[in-house]
Amino acid sequence: MTNSQDIIVTEGRAKKAVDSLTTELMMPKVNDKVKTAVENDRTRTGTITKFYPYIDRAEVKLDNTNEKILCRILHRYGGELIDFFTPLAERVEFDEKLGEKYIVPRVHQNVLVLKIHDDDSQENLVLGYFLKDEVVGFNPASPGNAKLAAIGVTNDYYIKFGIDGLSYKLPKKSSTEVGYFEDEMQTIEHYTTDETYSKDEVDEKIKEAQKGKDTNLDEKIYTELLEASEDYKQMSYENKYFLFRGDCWTINNNFESSAAITSESTIDFKVTGTFRTKQDLVGIYWNSEDLITHPYISYGKRTDYRNVVLEFDYEMEGCKDFSYDDLENYPVSVTIAGGNGETYYFNMFNFISNGHATIPFNNLVIRAGGQYRNAAGELITVPDGQTKKVDASDIKFIMLVLIPENYDPNTAHPTTYHIMENVDFTCEITNIEVTNGAICEEHIPLAPHKYRICEGYDDFYNLNPHRVCKEMRKLGYTEWCDLYIGASHFYEKSGTVNDVIDASAFNHTRTEKMVLDKTVPLNKAFIAWLDCYSRELLANDCPNLVVSVSMENLQCPQSWRQKDCNGNYAITGWVPSTFFYSPCNSEVAPYMQSVSEACLDIVVANGMQPILQMGEAWWWWNENDRPNQPPCFYDLATRNKYYNEFGKNIPEYSTSWDVNYDADMMFWLNKQLCEYSDSLRAVVKSDRYSKGLYMALFFPPSVTDVDRVPAMMQDANYLKDAYNPNKLDVLQIEDYDWVIWESPHHKEAYTIGQDLGFPEDRLHYFGGFVQYPEDARIYWRLIKQSMDDAIEKKFKEVYVWAGSQVRRDHKMIGYDKYELVQNLLK
Repeated sequence: MTNSQDIIVTEGRAKKAVDSLTTELMMPKVNDKVKTAVENDRTRTGTITKFYPYIDRAEVKLDNTNEKILCRILHRYGGELIDFFTPLAERVEFDEKLGEKYIVPRVHQNVLVLKIHDDDSQENLVLGYFLKDEVVGFNPASPGNAKLAAIGVTNDYYIKFGIDGLSYKLPKKSSTEVGYFEDEMQTIEHYTTDETYSKDEVDEKIKEAQKGKDTNLDEKIYTELLEASEDYKQMSYENKYFLFRGDCWTINNNFESSAAITSESTIDFKVTGTFRTKQDLVGIYWNSEDLITHPYISYGKRTDYRNVVLEFDYEMEGCKDFSYDDLENYPVSVTIAGGNGETYYFNMFNFISNGHATIPFNNLVIRAGGQYRNAAGELITVPDGQTKKVDASDIKFIMLVLIPENYDPNTAHPTTYHIMENVDFTCEITNIEVTNGAICEEHIPLAPHKYRICEGYDDFYNLNPHRVCKEMRKLGYTEWCDLYIGASHFYEKSGTVNDVIDASAFNHTRTEKMVLDKTVPLNKAFIAWLDCYSRELLANDCPNLVVSVSMENLQCPQSWRQKDCNGNYAITGWVPSTFFYSPCNSEVAPYMQSVSEACLDIVVANGMQPILQMGEAWWWWNENDRPNQPPCFYDLATRNKYYNEFGKNIPEYSTSWDVNYDADMMFWLNKQLCEYSDSLRAVVKSDRYSKGLYMALFFPPSVTDVDRVPAMMQDANYLKDAYNPNKLDVLQIEDYDWVIWESPHHKEAYTIGQDLGFPEDRLHYFGGFVQYPEDARIYWRLIKQSMDDAIEKKFKEVYVWAGSQVRRDHKMIGYDKYELVQNLLK
């Protein structure tokens, strides 16, 4: 950073971040680099006047000639380039000629344009934008922030500040060298021998720069941005993040095993689970950089473990004890990944004494005979007479390993798993103490807002509920939470002992080796997780937990699965695909009743009201993956039940688009689903529970959309008898396909509930979701609008689906001034 002028960065810089006035302080002269580049007639400079996010194009007004040309941008619309100016866009308009929407930015962006010729055509490419005297790539600051970078090293070293707080990446220097930076959370100072601007001087320069300048930014926006910046940075100095804090560990495990991590405080955690093969392995991770990436609930990053000492007590059952010291039969129990690319392996017994562990990071040494991997991934054995010391100044993660007592590493075939009898296990870590472990303070909880949250266990089973519940409360989510228990992790399962699993890929060949246990509704891991989750929700201002169960499962018995007339299973688009239960199979409803009851018992025991939701219930039709899109009415149980009732075979349809279908047959199929719904309702309305509520989630895009759904499938799946005010306490509507496709049918989502007879106070709306992060910029705007419309239309509760996407995409839904500087176009 030695080539840049020097400033003191303060919290008042949010205003500068908006209108890019920092560049006037940092880069007062146009550098010869740009002038030299444009001398080549293929490279020109210009200003972006229109941005077409859907087609990766921009209109550029060329310097000198003022000609406007259409240019291609080598970047998806969801990337960083749109971040630079979209959050402050003045308006969105429609280009009649191109038939596309475009954005008119508030602050025009200077760019380099390359003209490309070949024999048949020519085009113009936006190579990158430039800030006064430097050319940069597609890596500006995040929305609402400013990025100050040294000339020539823009993408290597930088300071960023604004509503996301302060961060920097700089060369390592001592405090006496030019370029030294001191990070004090909210102040970063740059010391050099040259002139340094004080805060007052910088503020005065901003005022001078603004005189006579039309920035197209009104005072309301300035005020909201400044308020958002100040609120966003509020810290709770009583609650701190520290290295190895109990509720911030995560887990990972092979799919054949089950595991959950829970806590009762910040100085403990417990891993509960089940081993099912001799090669099962559960990793307990401390990540030096927080993998829950939402900046408001993140503990950030600390990779320097010098002078750190970790201590804890432990108890283990059903797994190999940490103190076991047979090196030949006990694999590595502690793995440390260095930032230098090296990975170090230790046995925990080296740090154990009488059930107490002490790990001093200054003195982690692999002795002769021990192993590590170098940066090239090669396994190295430390030679006799030598040692290998861990570089404690740069650590990426630490992993503790849990394995079965009869663990077999199977080194000859490392991807082959041998099934054994199920073994439940626990590992309890308590009294965590850390010397020199400080990271940062937590943010304070934001005020509750009007939106509720949905979660899916399959999406965050590896996180600690003790932390998740508290962190979502920090983002303002209170009162109601909808938890989909999922389709692949909640159930107990087993396989044939001594059978062999090929674990080289995660596919149906692998998953079919185990089947859910009809007699055991929930596995030990999920029981422990849901117990902690419901308890912590209640402690964090969320007394209402909706337990959501669906008709899909990854490892259900084959006889339970819906099929088309050719014997192909009904499958979802997930990888590997989940399967749909047939409501006609006599084992399905009792099993799902037992699952529902087991979940509700846990919730009620923790002081919450029993609330059960039936997820989307339907007969599947192969909309995307089969020719002719056949319906899936033809599993053996359905065929037999129909024959027993009517004395004839069920009519077969090889396509869902057959208009000459048997309407009575569709009515009968519809009835089977309604009876399944009644069986779930009977659970929560039984004498076992007091004041139980029964709800159903209805997804009309796959049921009532006349432009998408065949008539026979509408008749089979529109469950008017189940979606009935006399049967449901609440009808919950979700229509994210209509929302993100901007379908004209979306408006039907706001009226379908009332058409079925539900008053406003018995209707909930679900907004979401964003499956892929590259779609976040566009989809979140549409989702937010759909939720606000639902609130305006008096839906009792409105939910965000889902928490995993909120955390991944850094969303601050519920705070309009934050959204202003995130991704929403006004």
